[in-house]
Amino acid sequence: MPEVERRIDTRKALELRLQGCTYQQIGTLLCPEQPHPASSIHSHLQRFSQLTSEAEDLPTFQQNRAGLIDAVEFKLLASLADQDAIQKMNYRDRAVSYGIIVDKRRLETGQSTSNISVLGKIVQQADSELFKKDSK
Repeated sequence: MPEVERRIDTRKALELRLQGCTYQQIGTLLCPEQPHPASSIHSHLQRFSQLTSEAEDLPTFQQNRAGLIDAVEFKLLASLADQDAIQKMNYRDRAVSYGIIVDKRRLETGQSTSNISVLGKIVQQADSELFKKDSK
């Protein structure tokens, strides 16, 4: 009697691969009593190869994500201060960059990045004037 083709749970297989499991481990985890061959899992997940090609590195990336983002941020920030690059920028790009940098600095120091604080003061003032207790 020919063997019936067993379906592979794509969602679960991809989830396991992104958690760093090997194809062989996935085959066993999906069907412990009769594991899928690693080659079948590999073929089945081939369409996701761009997402899973570095799956073994994902746990390390996830554990160090904040530090890696900090390192990229540092490099990008340093490149923004490159005098040669600044001189090559057109006026509009420099002006936009300046505005973004000012907003980020204000955000980092707890200041408003828009006129919300001014609007808040106006609302508070209007509220206090409209709802004054009559002192007579």
